[in-house]
Amino acid sequence: MFACPVCHAALNRTSAPGGLVWICPKCNGRAVNLAVLRRAVNQQQFNRLWQTAWEGAVHTDRKCPSCEKPMVEVPLMPPPDPLVLDACRACQFVWFDASELEKIPAAPAPAPTPEEEFRRLPLEAREAIAMEKVRQMAEQTRREEMPSRSPEPTVWWEVLPAIVELIAD
Repeated sequence: MFACPVCHAALNRTSAPGGLVWICPKCNGRAVNLAVLRRAVNQQQFNRLWQTAWEGAVHTDRKCPSCEKPMVEVPLMPPPDPLVLDACRACQFVWFDASELEKIPAAPAPAPTPEEEFRRLPLEAREAIAMEKVRQMAEQTRREEMPSRSPEPTVWWEVLPAIVELIAD
């Protein structure tokens, strides 16, 4: 069972859009795994956070909710609105005090698929697109079913048999 590094209360395992997070019921802090965090926040901020955790971070008195080893402080934003997180390099957990996660820019929403874009169109537009596709399919079928004509002559001697046939009649 994970314990809050701030108030030592048992953390509640909670499903989030990107995966599982552990939330403290007393102080509302959150332990977020690196894989979940990578999907939730801006890529540049994520890279900066993890690079700082490895390069120049200072150990803190707070213990990792998972392995209980000291975490490292990760300064992300300077004053006047500083943001200093705690991270466990071994467990790849990042601790967010209440409202700290909201300070990091969120990851951009994924681009909609063509099917999602199509569903967002008004009904009249979707019907017009469908009718045009049906027309194109019918035209393609008509072209495939037409008997093929013999190709047009490209040199003068290909015309000669037709001329001889006209004269013979």
